[in-house]
Amino acid sequence: MKIIVRIIIAILLALFLILLCARTVQAFGDKGYLELEHFSNGIVNWYLLGDLRAALMEFILAETYDPQDVEIKKDIAEIYLELGNYSQSLLKTNEALNYADSDSELFRTAALASAGMKNCKLARKYIKKAYFPNPAEYAPILWCFVNNKQYGDAISLCKKLIDKHPQSSALWAMLSEIYVSKGEPGKAIEPIKKALSLNSEDGQAYIQLANAYIKTGKFRLAMKILAEYVHRFPNDRSVFEQYMKRALIFDDLQKAKSIVDKFVAHFPDGAVEAWEGYASAAYVQGDYGEALPTFQYLIELTDSSEPNYYYFAGKCYEELWCPESAAVMYRTAIQKSPTPDLLTDLALVWSRMDEPESLLIVLSDASAQFPDSAVVWYWGGVALRGVGMWNLAAHWFGEALKYNPEDVQTLFSLADTRERAGFRSESIALFEKINELNPDDPTVQNYLGYILVDDSVKIGYAKNLIRKALKAEPDNAAYIDSYGWAFFREGKIKKAMKYLKKAESLFTDDAEVLFHLAKVYEASGDIAKAKEYAIKSVQANPQDVKVKYFLEKLAGESNGASNSR
Repeated sequence: MKIIVRIIIAILLALFLILLCARTVQAFGDKGYLELEHFSNGIVNWYLLGDLRAALMEFILAETYDPQDVEIKKDIAEIYLELGNYSQSLLKTNEALNYADSDSELFRTAALASAGMKNCKLARKYIKKAYFPNPAEYAPILWCFVNNKQYGDAISLCKKLIDKHPQSSALWAMLSEIYVSKGEPGKAIEPIKKALSLNSEDGQAYIQLANAYIKTGKFRLAMKILAEYVHRFPNDRSVFEQYMKRALIFDDLQKAKSIVDKFVAHFPDGAVEAWEGYASAAYVQGDYGEALPTFQYLIELTDSSEPNYYYFAGKCYEELWCPESAAVMYRTAIQKSPTPDLLTDLALVWSRMDEPESLLIVLSDASAQFPDSAVVWYWGGVALRGVGMWNLAAHWFGEALKYNPEDVQTLFSLADTRERAGFRSESIALFEKINELNPDDPTVQNYLGYILVDDSVKIGYAKNLIRKALKAEPDNAAYIDSYGWAFFREGKIKKAMKYLKKAESLFTDDAEVLFHLAKVYEASGDIAKAKEYAIKSVQANPQDVKVKYFLEKLAGESNGASNSR
């Protein structure tokens, strides 16, 4: 094997020496020895060693022996161009043009140097006499105009170049890029499609076309192009990864899952990130039956090292109505890395399962570990409210307010809790404060208005609050019920009946609406209807004591009426 490699190297060196000799003879003929030596050294440094600066010094020394030699000037200009010294490149090119004013290679170098100096018009002037072996070399000149936001000039020039080179996929692609830079991605589509038809192996063209489709909102077409690219270039990890991520957004889960499978097959080391993206997409889309096993697989894949996977598995179990399993997941995650969110989510699970003892244990741990966390105190209060521990819940909401005294959500929760605990005057004061902080919230307006009406306090003011809420949400059954109840408190039975029946039509099984209708029917003298609606209210909420008392009262009234007859 080593012998074969040596033979190949020897052959390449021999070919290089032959080309070097031919280049030297062509350029110098019978020139002097020292000039030839410097020129030859320049060629070796440039082409063989890749040392541009050393080559430049040798060519400059060679030029001193023959200042009118066009070939040396041309090489010096080309090296300056490669080094990015555009002004020197143009200067040397113009020197050479004094002796060879029809040399198209010199005009090419002059055009590129002018573009590098951002003198686009001068570059376009030189183009007319230049010869570019590869149309892709026009790119710096076209981008000179684009970078100066001279899009019209760039497009005009590119189209003229396409007329000269209609089969150049590079020029069609550049025209597309110019349109994108101009902010016209729709016009970029046809040129890049033309580029692809001329060169179906141009990977960058697929990316350009996909991006143009995305910018014009044609996501399905973009995905189709990316699929074609990935099929042709499956080892391009970056694009494959972008294609997979877009599939998780734009495609259905099953199709996205097959793309994730393919990605993992090509790049096994990216399995965790890929499946994590899929699990997250399934969770966000509400497909918990698909998200759950993926999070469980990630737990296996990472050897149970990531608590977040347990956390989201627990969230999936909650959504799938499996609170016991959710609690197991949350407890496991807490053992690995306790956080306020994990502890309060576990507390909320115990609250929904009506397990006050387990709830209090979790909240004790949470408040001990994170005593300064408003999240712990607020959601702890929500959990306690869920099991009817009103006074303790109010304490937790109060602690949360220490860290954010004007947080409307916490104030609302505290006001609601105090109202449910029977402390209406305190609740009203809190709702008044919330209304001052957030005067356009219809929920607050209705709640405050309803409490005032229910206590027959400031009914005019309360009705005004409820009217504002109704203006914001005219079909909200709760607001309509409040308004009808306000009329009842004013003794306006017909108007009360009108609004309460409308509320019932929108919210047929609401216990409070049904109870209010029972009260209105009683006031109108229809005891049978009152009893019917009271029974419906009890069926909707068997825990409501006030409705049971009302039913007993109606039974007494009914018996009294019978006895009188």
